[in-house]
Amino acid sequence: MNEQEKKPAMTNERMRAVLIEVLTKYRVAIGLGALAAVTAIIIIIGYSFVQQGRMVKANEVYERGFSLFLQSRRAGNVLEMNQMLNDAVTSLQDAEKKASGTPLSLRAKYFLGNSFYYMKNQTEAVKQLTAVSTHRSFYLAPQAMYDLILISIEGSNYDDALNYGSKFMKAWPKSYLAGEVVMTMSMVERKLNRREKAITLLKDFLKANPDSVYKKRMAERVSLLEARVI
Repeated sequence: MNEQEKKPAMTNERMRAVLIEVLTKYRVAIGLGALAAVTAIIIIIGYSFVQQGRMVKANEVYERGFSLFLQSRRAGNVLEMNQMLNDAVTSLQDAEKKASGTPLSLRAKYFLGNSFYYMKNQTEAVKQLTAVSTHRSFYLAPQAMYDLILISIEGSNYDDALNYGSKFMKAWPKSYLAGEVVMTMSMVERKLNRREKAITLLKDFLKANPDSVYKKRMAERVSLLEARVI
């Protein structure tokens, strides 16, 4: 066998020797690394099971609170309604804590806000609804902001209502509620005797959304405002 034929065999043998040397020298470190990897996998799997269990429990508590909230809207008297709302608040607060940092937590907050509203606790209602409205990608955020507009109008806080309306249109100009928000803002501007502003809001919306389902209603309102009928 010539020298060129011997070299590959010697090289392969040398590589095996080096590998054995490395494994022998660093066997403790390699073993610890493998153990750490296995431990991490076990922890991740365990955490996943814990999280799943937590969310199942949180959802059960949420459903109980949501059901009580719906039942309160059909209560036969104020005493019965308030009792159901109190129980709903307890469950929804528990669900919100258990599901912290998840969409379920935001759903609980939204109905907490509505529960407090019907309990005449506007301060807490505004607090909960504001928290939901700041999560712009959450599906109930536009509704929460619209609720804040209505709560402000109910309390004759017209500047707050217009401020919420402006924030709404910046955040969700194409929302299914956008037309309703503009109609409401126009009504507030008219209530504040700012007729031209009320008209401009409607015309600007129609110009940007010529195919809106609100087209007919807004056009009629513009005509009435311009004719000073309303």
